[in-house]
Amino acid sequence: GGRYSKFQGQGPSPRSGHGAVYIKNKVYIFGGSNYFQSRLHYNDMYILDLGNIHVNDLTVHDKYIYIGTDTNTWIKTELHGDVPCPRTQFSFTAIGDKIYLFGGDLVHSSRYFADLYEYNTKSQTWRYLFPRGSGPSPRVGHSATAVGKRDALYYTAVDDNVSGRKIFFFGGHYEADRLGPNATTTMTSGNYNDVHILDLDRNEWIKPNVTGNVPSSRSWHSAIVSQCQLCSDN
Repeated sequence: GGRYSKFQGQGPSPRSGHGAVYIKNKVYIFGGSNYFQSRLHYNDMYILDLGNIHVNDLTVHDKYIYIGTDTNTWIKTELHGDVPCPRTQFSFTAIGDKIYLFGGDLVHSSRYFADLYEYNTKSQTWRYLFPRGSGPSPRVGHSATAVGKRDALYYTAVDDNVSGRKIFFFGGHYEADRLGPNATTTMTSGNYNDVHILDLDRNEWIKPNVTGNVPSSRSWHSAIVSQCQLCSDN
């Protein structure tokens, strides 16, 4: 049968709507909310250090995979730089040693966000980004998929040295009566099916001219990269 690992240290408090990415045997967890119990939103960062993964210690049980590791230690990092305010339901995307956070909301104050941050896992420092162009409107529940390019082949980017580093944003949700700092009076409630591209190499937002069978408006969907195609499913 399967085996659950015990973790050392103090991990995150109970929460939902947080971000979690995997970079070099570490899991980075940020933010989230325990709104319905404590009405709290978070902007803390926890790191689960998995140490050295033993592939030969892998077991499968009920379709879940358990991997043996050396440390399994929780670490709560100090916050440095332009730290995002507490929030939930944002996107959290890893490329190389950096993590990109966009959007989200604060349920207790009825605010949506359209801000963009970069977290450097080496220096453990946040940085507020100001790309050129017009990015997505405030939203939650969108997908944000990292893409890189090498030898004309697109794939999910995991290396800072990959050229053509981009993040594709699709869909999401917004409620017109919950205004954030980037909201406009012309925005309406509901789901989106728009596409925005963040070009990290050129530091700019791109709004592509999308054609073909465009997916219907949706939120809290998944999106993956398959060669040169971005696939979405709700």
